[in-house]
Amino acid sequence: WTEDVETARQSYKDKIILAKNPKEKINASQRQRAWMFQKTGGKQAKVVEVADKRTFNFGKTSLRFSEAVAHGSEGSILGWVIMTVVEHGGERFMFAPDIQGPMSMHTLELILAAKPTVIMLGGPPLYLEGFRVEKAQLEQGLRNLEQIVEEVPLVILEHHALRDEAWRPKMEAIFQKASRSGHRIVTAAKYVG
Repeated sequence: WTEDVETARQSYKDKIILAKNPKEKINASQRQRAWMFQKTGGKQAKVVEVADKRTFNFGKTSLRFSEAVAHGSEGSILGWVIMTVVEHGGERFMFAPDIQGPMSMHTLELILAAKPTVIMLGGPPLYLEGFRVEKAQLEQGLRNLEQIVEEVPLVILEHHALRDEAWRPKMEAIFQKASRSGHRIVTAAKYVG
């Protein structure tokens, strides 16, 4: 593992940056941010590599990126994001921010196919119910999250779901399902103590 970190550091010294494709599956806001990134931080890089649907290996550690998936439900005006799996030995850590549940069935399928041992994801944006997100979309996100906690031993929740003051009672069934499966669901804050 230490050698793999050193290999990754060397790539950083060479200034190789992995980023979401700035030309495909991108909305106007994301396109503007991609342009700004290339003009600021990206110009410091020797190479900016498109990461979508690609795998990069550093010794015995691999970084595997998903195809672009919906930032929320399919057809969302919020655009697309990519998920990352870091694999070393038999452990697979998946980072899936901004998938909002996931509300998308396709995103759920990709997560389950990746078979992560640990996943950090942004749960459904409960605080936006009836304002920006339909109740049916949130319910889909909660049902999909239930499937994830049954399959993944450790689920770490970050941002979206936690913005609602009543997030914990609203997600009680998911916590119970994880417990019955012998799995855990915790917030990012709880995970780091």
